Amino acid sequence: MKVPLEIKFRGLDPSEFIKRLVEEKVAKLEHLDARLISCHVAIERVQESHHKGNPYRVRIDLLMPPGHELVIREESAKGQVHDSLPQLVRNAFRSAQRQLTAAKERLRHDVKKHIQAEAE
Repeated sequence: MKVPLEIKFRGLDPSEFIKRLVEEKVAKLEHLDARLISCHVAIERVQESHHKGNPYRVRIDLLMPPGHELVIREESAKGQVHDSLPQLVRNAFRSAQRQLTAAKERLRHDVKKHIQAEAE
């Protein structure tokens, strides 16, 4: 990437484990598309009532040429106090991988074409 990876933690203390997990997942995205320009990851704890727990939110912003931006947002389900942050990060990067693959296919016009039945 031309711009170094940026990881921001909001509402929670930075975790080395989560940083390493994000770096590992970003490396896989770079392997998928070496043209990635930048990746910004924001991990935050959403402040809500203590009865509902403190769900997390992960947002990934990917910039790829020619000026395309992909934004992936993954959140803990409402009322799901037990969603682990590492699992949420993995889910967000799975979604990022799918979106990046789809974007690459669209950019090189490699979309599935439907074959119409021939008229008799």
